[in-house]
Amino acid sequence: MSAHQTPEAGLGTIERLQATGGNGIGRSVLVFNPYASSAGRLAVEMNRLQSDPAFQKPTIVYTNVDPSLTIRQVHGALDSDTTQMVVAIGGDETARQVVEALCTARDEHDKPARNKIFSVLHRGNAGNLAANLAGGNPHTNPLDVVQRGILTEIQPGVVAYPSPQGETIEKYFTTIMGLGALSIGAKALNTWMRRLPKFDNPRMRDIYERTILTPYTYLAGSKFSLVVATSLAEPGGQTVAEATSVEICSYDIARARHIGKHGNLPVDITDHQLFAFIMGSRKPREVWEWSQRIQSRTLPGQFFDANKVLRLIPDRPIWANVDGTHFPVGANSRLEARLAETSFLTFMVKPPEQVHDIYLAN
Repeated sequence: MSAHQTPEAGLGTIERLQATGGNGIGRSVLVFNPYASSAGRLAVEMNRLQSDPAFQKPTIVYTNVDPSLTIRQVHGALDSDTTQMVVAIGGDETARQVVEALCTARDEHDKPARNKIFSVLHRGNAGNLAANLAGGNPHTNPLDVVQRGILTEIQPGVVAYPSPQGETIEKYFTTIMGLGALSIGAKALNTWMRRLPKFDNPRMRDIYERTILTPYTYLAGSKFSLVVATSLAEPGGQTVAEATSVEICSYDIARARHIGKHGNLPVDITDHQLFAFIMGSRKPREVWEWSQRIQSRTLPGQFFDANKVLRLIPDRPIWANVDGTHFPVGANSRLEARLAETSFLTFMVKPPEQVHDIYLAN
């Protein structure tokens, strides 16, 4: 199967999938989040999706509050070698879990699962991954993306960190992970803001984000000290750059161009690199400049390729996030962020001026 297959005019969904070269077309897998803020609209769209021959009689997996159970259910729905569409129907966390399932799935020979193609059906708020796969529009129909998109192999990021019990946890991310202010904003969106009146109304949610979320994010956060070091991306890799300690409000690592509704960062999801950037201050003028540059692809930062691991050690307990899902990190915990060793296949629609970039980068 080509990782950069161009679409042929006039082909329907089944024909596009048959053209990928897999061993027949297997049952599609629809991973549905019944607790999503837009669950009603998603259910309608999921039913409409099943009217297409490629998605008839699918295996439906309902997400669990324990992500590991959802991931195991997705693993169980994959067969050996047929081409299968696996669609995340929900928000960014649903998409993140499905990507992690595809990147960690193994076949009967303990090798990465073959011919599994990711897609996403999103009708909620920002839809980071959906927007990056559909040329900036998070609400594009998956059928349209399959029929018009380029079959592309994408390498997500992965971050490892210690649990309170001392075990190592790994989480995959496709668009962003970070520590500090942006993670505090993610926590607000995932908790108390959901209880605001008419939060499920897109217009009201947008008003809340503009009038409440932004100032809360920067006022609720505070500066923290972070040790940052880079190492070779291999077990026991030697540090190749001296560790530095910075006083900042937020440290974030982008994996994709579209972040939130307005973020437009200088890295593309098809690139084999991560882009790290900071918010150093809560001074209004500096925050304003930062917010403008994050929307214009002019934000300063540092690129890290697939050979590097970023080691991050905060000096106090702090909130972190992967693709907008928040989690706590203890003081002096060591987080290691890098590009994952595995990848996933997806159909991707890019604006005309970006299509050629896929081929140049690979």
